[in-house]
Amino acid sequence: MSFLLATLRGLSHRRGSTLLILAAALVAAGAAATGPIYYAAAKTSILHDSLSRGGVISRGFEATGTGQLAGLIPNLQTEVTGQLDAALGQKSARRLFGLPIADLETSGIWSVSQAPIPVDWRAGVCSHLRISGSCPTAAGQVIASEPLARRYSLRIGARLDVTGWPKLTLTGIYGIPDVNKDYWFGRGSSAFFSMEFGGSSLDALFTSYATIAAAPTNAQGTGVLDYPLIASHVTIADVPVLQSGIDAVVFSTQLQLVQVPVVSAIPGTFAGIEASWRTVLVPIWLITAQLLSLSWLLLFLAVTDAVEARGSEIALAKLRGRGRWRTLAFGLSEPAALLILALPLGVLLGWAATAALGTLLLRPGTPVAMSPPGWLAAAAATAGGLIAVIVAGRKTLRRPVVEQWRRAGRGATDRGWVVDAILLTGATGGLLNLAINGGINSTSHSVLSLLVPGLLGLAVAVVASRLLPLACRALFRRTASGGGVGTYLAVRHIARRPGGIRTTIVLATAFTLAAFAIAAWSVNRSNDHLLAYTEAGAPTVLTVTTPPGKDLGALIDKADPGGTEAAVVDKFVSLSSGSSGTVTLGVDPERFAHVAFWGRGFSAEPLQ
Repeated sequence: MSFLLATLRGLSHRRGSTLLILAAALVAAGAAATGPIYYAAAKTSILHDSLSRGGVISRGFEATGTGQLAGLIPNLQTEVTGQLDAALGQKSARRLFGLPIADLETSGIWSVSQAPIPVDWRAGVCSHLRISGSCPTAAGQVIASEPLARRYSLRIGARLDVTGWPKLTLTGIYGIPDVNKDYWFGRGSSAFFSMEFGGSSLDALFTSYATIAAAPTNAQGTGVLDYPLIASHVTIADVPVLQSGIDAVVFSTQLQLVQVPVVSAIPGTFAGIEASWRTVLVPIWLITAQLLSLSWLLLFLAVTDAVEARGSEIALAKLRGRGRWRTLAFGLSEPAALLILALPLGVLLGWAATAALGTLLLRPGTPVAMSPPGWLAAAAATAGGLIAVIVAGRKTLRRPVVEQWRRAGRGATDRGWVVDAILLTGATGGLLNLAINGGINSTSHSVLSLLVPGLLGLAVAVVASRLLPLACRALFRRTASGGGVGTYLAVRHIARRPGGIRTTIVLATAFTLAAFAIAAWSVNRSNDHLLAYTEAGAPTVLTVTTPPGKDLGALIDKADPGGTEAAVVDKFVSLSSGSSGTVTLGVDPERFAHVAFWGRGFSAEPLQ
C-alpha cells in the first residue's frame, strides 16, 4: 500500500513527465497499430472495388452445352453445379454464387430476310427489357427489337414464319437495354443485339419457355448457364479458395468429357487483386517500421527524463536501506505502468484514426476492424518502450547517491560518439544511396523512397542535438556581460542539463517529419491535378451516344454557337493482324484549342 501511495504521489508531483510518457506511449502504440489495421481494411476495399469495376466475366463464370433442347438446361446444371460443389464445397458455393441465369438459344431461317434469326429464351428476360406491348407467355409468342422492327416494318400482332418453328406471333417490341449490366453477362452485344452494335446477324427474338418446351423432341440448340459471383459475400479468405476452385471447374476433366466448356476470368481478377495487395503491403510496412523506430526513440527520451526526474527520490530510497529490487520497482514502476495502460488505449486510438482515414481513402462502406497484426505491432511498440525503461533506468539506478542530486554540470550532457556516429552514418549513407540510385527524384516509383523522411529526420535530429549545446556554450561569454538574466540562465540550462538535448532531438525529428509531410502533400496534390487533367484531356469530359441519324458536331454547334465551351473528340480504333489497334482522334481544331488541357511542359508551342 505504501508503494502504491508513493507511486500516486509521484504521478501528481511529476505531472509533466507523466503526461509526456503517456502521450509518447499512446502515439507509439497507435502509430504501430494503424498500419496493420489499415492494411486489413485496404485489402477488403481493393477486393470489392476490383470486383465492382471489372466486367461480369471477371466475377462469374459461364458454362455452355449443346444438344437436344429437351432437358438440356437441367442436365447442364447438374453437371456444372456438381463440379462447383466439389471444388468449393456446397456451403461455400451457395454463399459465393447466386442462382445461375439459364439461357436456351436456337435459330431458324426467317422467310422475310432469308437469313438466320436467333430465337432465344432467357430466364427473367422481360424484367430487364423495356417492352412496348406484352411479354411472351404462351407457346408461339415472341418479342422483337426496335432496330429489327424498324428495318422490316414489324407491328405488334404480326405473324413471323421461321423455319423449324410454328407461326410465331409478335406480342411486343423491346428497346435495346444496357448490355453492361451483369444480367447479360457480356453476351448482349454479340449474342442478342448484334444489329445495334454493328454485327452482321439479326437481333434475337425472345420467346417464352412454353415455346421451347413445345419444340420437336429432336430440336437442337445451345444451353448457357451464367453463374454470377455475389461480390458482397466474398471475403479476403475466399480469394485463394476461389482461385483454385474456379480453375478446377474450368479445367474439369468431367466437363471436358461431356463437352461443356467453362469460361471465367475470376482467377486472373484475383491474381490482379493479390498483386495490388502486395503493392500496398510494402509501403505500409515500411512506414510502420519507421514510425515504430521513431516512437521507440521518443519513448526512450521521455522515459529517460522521467526516470532521471526521480533521481532524488531513488537516492532517498537507497539511503533508507531499500533493497535493489525494491528500489528497481520503485524507480521503474511509474513509466512501466503508463506503458501498459497506453497499450489498449493506443490501439483504440489507432483504430479510430484508421476509421477516419478510411472514409477518405477506402471504398465507402469498407469495415475497419481490429486486426491481430495491429495488436502485435502495438505490443512491439510497448515492448520497445519497456526495454527503453530498463535501459534508461539502469544508469540512474546505478548512479551513486551524491551524483543523483547533481542536476546539472559540464559533464551532464556528455554522451558517447559511437551511437551518434552509427546513426548519422547510416542515415547519410541511406540518403546518398537513394539519391544515387534515383530513389529521390520526381519520376521515382521505388517504395524505398518512403525511407527518406525517417532517415532525414534521424540525421537532422542527431546533428541538431550535437550543435545546440555547442551553440549555447559559445554564448556563455556574451550572455555573462549582457542580454539579461533570463538569457544568461537559459543558455546554461540547455548546455549543462541533458533534458534540453533530449527535447531537441524530439523537436528536430518532429519538425523535420512535419516539413517533409507538408512538402510531399503539396507536390503530390499538384501531380494529382496534372495527371487528372492530362488523362481526362479537359476540365470536363462527357462520353455520349449520338442519336440515330444525328451528327454530334452539328449538335455541339447548336449548343455552343461561340465555339469556346465544348469540342467533339471522336475516337477511332483500327484493328490489324498482329497488333492491338491504331487509335486515331478526330477533333475540331478551333474548338479543341479552347477547351483542351495543355500543360506548360508539354511543348514550347502553344495549343492554338
